[in-house]
Amino acid sequence: PTGLTMASHGCSGLSPPRSPMASLFGSEESRNSGVIGRFSRTNSRFSGAKSNDSVLSVPLLPLPEAAVAKKRGIWARVLGDASAKDVLTAGVYGLVNAVVVAPVMVSFASIIFRNPAFHKHPVVYGQLVKLVLFSSAVHQAVFSLTSTLPFAIGQVQDAGLIFLSSMADTLVAGTQEAPEEEMLATVLVSLSLSTLLLGVALILTGKLRLATLVQFLPLPVVGGYLAFIGLYCMMAGLSLMSGVQVTSLLGLDAVEQWKELLTPSALLPTLPGLFAGVGIILALQRFQHFLVLPALLMAIPIIFFAVAFAFGKNLQDLRDIGLVAQEQPAGSALSVWSHFDFRLVHWKLLPSLLPTWLGMYTVVSFSSCLDVAAIQMDMGKQLDFNHELATVGLSNLASGLTGGFTGSYIFSQTIFTYRTGANSRACGVVVIAVELLLFFAPFSIVAYVPKLFFGAVLTFIAADLILDWLVRSRSKVHAAEYAIIVFTFVMINLLGLEVGMGAGVLVSMVHFITDYARVPVVQRLQLRSNVTRSLLLTAELAKLQPQVITLRCRGYIFFGSTLQIMDDVLGSVELGAQHAAQYPNGLSGKPRQVRDASQPSPQPTRFVVFDFSLVSGLDATAARACFFNLCRTLAPFDVTVVFGGVTTGGRVERLLRGHQIISEDEGSAKRFETIDEALEFCEDELLRTAVPDAVRENDAITENAMRRSQGLDISSVLLNRSCSSTGGNGSTR
Repeated sequence: PTGLTMASHGCSGLSPPRSPMASLFGSEESRNSGVIGRFSRTNSRFSGAKSNDSVLSVPLLPLPEAAVAKKRGIWARVLGDASAKDVLTAGVYGLVNAVVVAPVMVSFASIIFRNPAFHKHPVVYGQLVKLVLFSSAVHQAVFSLTSTLPFAIGQVQDAGLIFLSSMADTLVAGTQEAPEEEMLATVLVSLSLSTLLLGVALILTGKLRLATLVQFLPLPVVGGYLAFIGLYCMMAGLSLMSGVQVTSLLGLDAVEQWKELLTPSALLPTLPGLFAGVGIILALQRFQHFLVLPALLMAIPIIFFAVAFAFGKNLQDLRDIGLVAQEQPAGSALSVWSHFDFRLVHWKLLPSLLPTWLGMYTVVSFSSCLDVAAIQMDMGKQLDFNHELATVGLSNLASGLTGGFTGSYIFSQTIFTYRTGANSRACGVVVIAVELLLFFAPFSIVAYVPKLFFGAVLTFIAADLILDWLVRSRSKVHAAEYAIIVFTFVMINLLGLEVGMGAGVLVSMVHFITDYARVPVVQRLQLRSNVTRSLLLTAELAKLQPQVITLRCRGYIFFGSTLQIMDDVLGSVELGAQHAAQYPNGLSGKPRQVRDASQPSPQPTRFVVFDFSLVSGLDATAARACFFNLCRTLAPFDVTVVFGGVTTGGRVERLLRGHQIISEDEGSAKRFETIDEALEFCEDELLRTAVPDAVRENDAITENAMRRSQGLDISSVLLNRSCSSTGGNGSTR
């Protein structure tokens, strides 16, 4: 159903999750286009960027060229046949991408390692920030080398952040009594192992071509989760700027948290970052040039230091005040891997992470499919979702092997690079170079950039996600789906990530069942078989037609449809005189309209025929609770249930036999391969009861004589008369 799952639509036409940088893309017109989030941002804000339409008509990586590039080496594969001008252009836009993604990656590090246990030693936290930057470089390297999109940008992504942070909190709680070295080793090894296993799972999903299966996660649940990511980013930003450990802004202890945040000592250093983050949102809504966001990100620290120096404050003064992180002793960047000591890992804690890992796999795979869908929509070219999902898996595998974290396509930056016409992998190479430069730098970037800068970035991400999924989504989805978004968001805040998302999925399932159960699955028809009969029998059958109720079923009949089918059948059955007095309102028990005394009494129902020709499936509950009960209910009133269009040996036939609905016993329901055979059986039974044997035999002799003397012409005439009187059609038997 539209708006609930993605699988039946091939990931298109529905609203995908939001990327942190997605506000860089899309005009105001696209905000009102009826699509949420990522797709609503695919209209260009790059008024100065020239679109390379010719890319659409030429394969991005033609097989012969790829084979040649492989022989020429890795650089030939990266640069291809691009000219020096193309490489330079791609390098410039790669630098723009790096300016945008690098501070976001540093902010993501503060989300993954948000627990106070990671902030006891500035050196350790600085190494963890660098590890996130290195992991992003690994992701980008895999995408630049293996993706079918040479302009792809792939980094550590927001979809898996909360799961990683939740895992880290669980492991810290489980190692409270252990030395800090054991806690750090347990967390880093567990997170990297989770990322590695995620990569393996995504590769298998793509190679087995199961991408459609992972898209069954209800979109409103994803929306509620992404809104929570926004709130989580906000809490991380507030903690970073205020120095107050914020764990819940909407939970049970939210009142105490707000009291701490509203104290002057916490509020004053927080407000500038909040204003800067909101300013980024407003500026991106007002100006539509691709350099707006990079320019704003560069302007924030420049303005901060200019104002600080104007007031006579140097860098050390700002550190003493708490506006900039303390300087950390220089050390080798490679020393971060010294914390991966497998001998210190508390392996017994890893099984407790399985539910969180399963949720991470579902959300990351779902989000990655939507990233690909957004890129495909912008390119106007069909992409292989399974192949791209395997590429995402390969990048996570490489990241996990190097001690990194989960990631995927950054669809907003990928679309940006595509629209600039920089159809070269050199763009990704520049992003890798910048991130590796920050990784190997003999200092930590957080010690030289104001806290309000990272707070502003997190505020921008938070506001963007919350506005998209808790405000703008209201006009883009049905009221019930919006309620599920809000419900999931609230439940995650109150009950935790796994339980909250599980509650959202459960409510979505109930919503789907109730919605699907309302769809009519039966339709009453007046049908006759295609058997050619004489005028006498045809006229007699026309009189007896009301004794047959024909119901055409369609779609999948499940337990939610049973009540509707039972009501339709029992409400249509007419009882004979001997039972009518006992059941004045019929078998349904619902009051009927008073029949005019001048009208003849309705004929009692003899047969209820179900046309299963258009039925795609039947579940056991519907078979037992509906059709078995119908047979038991109607049998005492001499009403026979007949199934037509049920294939011998098929799943439906096996289910009907398994529940003893159809059998060889006298009085059980009848089954026929086609609806025509079922109708012929009912007509023969009606004629056998209503027409004397002598009349039927004499009519059969007359009919055979007519056929022999006049051939098929008389049959055609009789058939046409029969069809015209009943509205039936079909081939002559």
